[in-house]
Amino acid sequence: MHIPKKEHPETKIKGEIKIFIYEEKMRTLIKKYGLQDHIHMSGRITNRQALALHYKIADLFLFPSIYDSSSLVQIEAASQKTPTLFLKDTATASTIKHNINGY
Repeated sequence: MHIPKKEHPETKIKGEIKIFIYEEKMRTLIKKYGLQDHIHMSGRITNRQALALHYKIADLFLFPSIYDSSSLVQIEAASQKTPTLFLKDTATASTIKHNINGY
């Protein structure tokens, strides 16, 4: 799979990967697809103002949880008007009403 760089502006990944085994896999995939210049893994952000800024400048917040239905990160992203992508048929996706508060 080739992803032309001009089609993908810089992406920042906020937060801390709680299961560190996935961090190396993510870094490998980022390198494999040539996205090193477009994705920044920031690690844990503890400053509330910096966190709000990260959400505000993000184009999209990906929430890949299968079971978590009331996470604070969803509220934080929404407070900065950051679109959130949920996995289909998950607890979080069930909160979306098509064409009302999401798609």
